[in-house]
Amino acid sequence: MRNFIFFSFLLILTFCTDDKNVFTGGFPYLTTSVSGITTEGAVFNANISGTTSPITDQGFVWAQNIYSFPTNVEKRSLGVGDGGSFSSTITSNLSADLNYVVKAYVVVNGSTVYGEPVTFTSLGSKGPTITDFNPKIAKATETVSVTGTGFSTLLTGNTILLNQTTVNTIFASETLLKFSIPQNLVGTNFSLSVVTAGKRVTAASLFQLDPTSPYQIVSIDKTSAGICDNLQIVTTNIPTDITYVTFSFNGLSTSSFARNGDVLSVTTPFLPVTTTSITVKLIVGSLQSTAPAALTFNKPLINSYTGSLTAGSSVSVTAQYFPACGVARIGGTSLTLLNVSTTHFDFVVPSGLGPSFNMDFYSNGNGGAFMTYNFH
Repeated sequence: MRNFIFFSFLLILTFCTDDKNVFTGGFPYLTTSVSGITTEGAVFNANISGTTSPITDQGFVWAQNIYSFPTNVEKRSLGVGDGGSFSSTITSNLSADLNYVVKAYVVVNGSTVYGEPVTFTSLGSKGPTITDFNPKIAKATETVSVTGTGFSTLLTGNTILLNQTTVNTIFASETLLKFSIPQNLVGTNFSLSVVTAGKRVTAASLFQLDPTSPYQIVSIDKTSAGICDNLQIVTTNIPTDITYVTFSFNGLSTSSFARNGDVLSVTTPFLPVTTTSITVKLIVGSLQSTAPAALTFNKPLINSYTGSLTAGSSVSVTAQYFPACGVARIGGTSLTLLNVSTTHFDFVVPSGLGPSFNMDFYSNGNGGAFMTYNFH
């Protein structure tokens, strides 16, 4: 019996205050009620008794689940109280035919005191309104502010859409929302909409995406490059999330690179040997920027060889800008290259070949040979 009484006492404390004893220090006792339930909202009412301390804030919190309290809740703050009863007409953030739990609250001596929870069934509420948003034109990752009424105070309580793309809400109050422009947003003009408690509203004007990329290539550590060369590319404003970051080399894209702050280590792809210069672009989502200067292409060449071309013989090859990646094939059969560098490689002539044959060089992926050399 004593255990039951003690547990009941703790339960009362949990519902009434966050961290203070409700029965000492002049803390009030609150009762909550709900009236005027219509399809446009409801009226929340509270009565206060037993307080002798100033009330620095008062209002209501509500949610669909009592276990959401006290943090994951909608909130209506009414400001400083006089110790008497108070009420508020709630015209947003109530969905039809759902049960809600509501509590009145007051802030006394820096502590929040809650009333006992009251459950009611909502008939719905009005939707949010959009008064304005700024800026009207913004780049990827920049922040846009939306002013209006009836927004959810929870980040997850509002869905902000640019056309049909959901954006990331970073701040929410009843009258102000803030969101960041996605890195991968594609397009120019967008309708801006907010959905709260199932009600959708669209701004009167369109949002425009600034196509100027905030992501820039500052410099590259080389002025010329060949196939499979490693480049150290200095960038600015690269986002933490690199999911949508790629590099383009004359239109050939690669998303394989290592990052050290704003310096990205990138390997040049298998460009055609007819290439003369390389235009490097940094692409983030739909935005791209071009390196300040094009790179001169170092064309791979095989200059000469020494050794016999009979089966089983070792052949030593001198080359220029030879790619230290990819594979070599003779007649469709892969060949192991030895002691490979940009200026040299060795190989052993396979059986059944000689006195002349073609050696084809391929990338590690699919596609045709990027270079062929006739040994004779």
